[in-house]
Amino acid sequence: MLFYISNIISYICYFLDWTKSVIKLGEYIELSLIIITNLSEFCNFISRNNYISQCFFFSNSRIKMSK
Repeated sequence: MLFYISNIISYICYFLDWTKSVIKLGEYIELSLIIITNLSEFCNFISRNNYISQCFFFSNSRIKMSK
């Protein structure tokens, strides 16, 4: 009987440890989604702003011309 109780307790501990690792993985996924969202908003801002996109275009064309 004591063996079964210790097995149940160990399974509960494994489950809690697994849950903790899943939560940690979820935090990493959430952080990566936040970074991707911010990068896409930044790219949208650059593509909408003509001055910034022209600066990027001219700097890239200067690099290509210098090669």
